[in-house]
Amino acid sequence: MSWHIEQATIDSYTTGAIGRASAASVEAHLATCAGCRAMLAVAPLWLEQSWAGVADVVEAPKLTVVERFLRSLGVPGHMARLISVTPSLRPSWILAVAISLVFAGMASRLAAQQNGIDLFLMLAPLVPVAGVAVAYGRLGDPAYEITVSSPVDPVRLLFLRSTAVTVMAIAFSFLVDIGIRTDVGTGAWLLPALALTLITLALGTRLTMWVAASTVAVVWIALILGAARQVPGRPATVLFTPSSQLVYLAAMVTAGWVLTHRQDYYRRGGAR
Repeated sequence: MSWHIEQATIDSYTTGAIGRASAASVEAHLATCAGCRAMLAVAPLWLEQSWAGVADVVEAPKLTVVERFLRSLGVPGHMARLISVTPSLRPSWILAVAISLVFAGMASRLAAQQNGIDLFLMLAPLVPVAGVAVAYGRLGDPAYEITVSSPVDPVRLLFLRSTAVTVMAIAFSFLVDIGIRTDVGTGAWLLPALALTLITLALGTRLTMWVAASTVAVVWIALILGAARQVPGRPATVLFTPSSQLVYLAAMVTAGWVLTHRQDYYRRGGAR
C-alpha cells in the first residue's frame, strides 16, 4: 500500500464527521493496514461494550414459541430451553401429529358406517407414547450430549419433557374427539393414553426408550385387532368400557410404582 490515511481524516472518521462514501473508503483501507488502524483513538471500554452488544445479538439464539410459552408459565430459562428442544415439540412434529389425528378422525367416521375399527381410538392413546419415545435419549435428542453433561437431574428433565409432550398430544386429541364424537364418549381414550405412556417410561428402565415405545404400541394394536375379531359392531369400544378403565388405572399405578423405584436407572444414563 503506497498511501495511508491522514490524521485529520482519521479524526473525522472517529468523531463521525466524515461522509458515507469517505467512511467506506477509510474502512476498506483500515481492513488491510495495521498502521492506520493503530492511529484510531478508540476507548477500550467502549470497544468492549460494543463487541459484547454485537455478540449478544448475533450469537444469542432466538426464543421459540414453546420456550416463550414455558417462560410465561414461570419455568426457569435454562429448563425452558432444554424442554423446548425436545424433538416431539418441534413445529414439524406437532403438524404431523395434528394431520394424523385429523386423518384418523375422518377415517373413524367412515368406520362407524361400516362397523370397522375406529382408527382414532387406536391412534389417540399412542400419540403421547410416540412423543415420549424421542423426547429423551441419543436417538432423537439433538441436544443429548449437552444435556447429559449439564448439571440437570436426568429424571426431572425426562418427566418435564414427557409431561410437555403428553399435554400437547392430549390437547390435540381432545379437539379431534370433540369434532368426531366417538361412540365411547369424549375423553374415553385419556386413561389408556396415560397408562400406555407411563408403561413406556417404566419399560424404559429395562429397554431402550424407542424399543419400549414400540413394544407398547404393538401390544395396544394387537388388543385392538383382537377385539375386532371377538366383538361384532364397533370392536374397539370393548377396550373403553368402565371395567376396562379400571384396568388402565391399575396399570398406571403399577407403572408409576416401577418408575419411582427404578428412576435411578435414568440417572446412570441407562435406557437411552
